[in-house]
Amino acid sequence: MLSSWRHFRRRNRYAPVTEESLAKESKLLEKHYDHYFDYKIINNNNTDTIVQLESAIEDVCSTSQWVPVSWVY
Repeated sequence: MLSSWRHFRRRNRYAPVTEESLAKESKLLEKHYDHYFDYKIINNNNTDTIVQLESAIEDVCSTSQWVPVSWVY
């Protein structure tokens, strides 16, 4: 999974950044790492983005969080 992303970046290192290349790289990252994230916020409008961020922060602050005990000790 990480090696395919590295291959993509190496192959396209000197290619100009286009909307298409950004979309392709974004899909690749999302495919491999989406399960590590609880929220997805897309910045299309500053007001909506701030509302989504505030909501996510409130949710994280008000719900229980946990980590495996081996991470603590």
